[in-house]
Amino acid sequence: MKSRPITLVLLAAFNLAVALAMPLQIMILYGHPPSEWVDIANKLTPFNWLVIMVAAANASIIFKVSRIALYLTPVVFAIVALNNYFVSLYATDYSPLLAGLVVAGFAFMHWPLAMTRNLALLNDRKLHWWRTAPRRQVSLPVSLGDSRHWAFHASTFDVSESGTFVALDEAALQMHTELNHQKDFRVRLSLGGQSYLTCNAKIVRRSSENGHYPAGLGIQFESMPYGDRRALRRILSQTN
Repeated sequence: MKSRPITLVLLAAFNLAVALAMPLQIMILYGHPPSEWVDIANKLTPFNWLVIMVAAANASIIFKVSRIALYLTPVVFAIVALNNYFVSLYATDYSPLLAGLVVAGFAFMHWPLAMTRNLALLNDRKLHWWRTAPRRQVSLPVSLGDSRHWAFHASTFDVSESGTFVALDEAALQMHTELNHQKDFRVRLSLGGQSYLTCNAKIVRRSSENGHYPAGLGIQFESMPYGDRRALRRILSQTN
């Protein structure tokens, strides 16, 4: 099963834990059960709320492996530092030294963001291997062309939610340059009966015959309507 890097998953979980720690501290210190959420909310300071919001947002962004995390994380760090500074000023059982250690620990926990591999993933979505949709080997009638006419009629070799490999003989494959230069290149898949899926697309690779793989074109779907994507997903789920 494809999955994102465990270091980033754990870091996202850590940020979520930081967000949840704010109300949990209130519950523990004042003995409030979860049912007394109004009293818990009233005891949270403005900086507590800021920590909750930015840490929760950062958890989501890191889990999505978005480069926004590189900009939001320093903001979260600054807000956590300010929150701990003010707590150390007014809390009798929370010294500046302890506040500093907590902030230092928070910063240290974000070391995975500085790892070369994770930096590359954050800056380039093309490296997100876990987003690659699984392919199913299925033969569906397919037409390639533009909004005016269909230049080729062929069959798919395999299909995923994100694209398809269209089998073309060598003669047709030599003419694929014509398709590459079409500004509104489109694909139409027949899903059976009178049901068709039509969307914009682009050619991402040209391959000659290789082992069990036929000659053909790798095509990526673009701007596919949600209803069509759902219909395609249903077809693929029925294919072993």
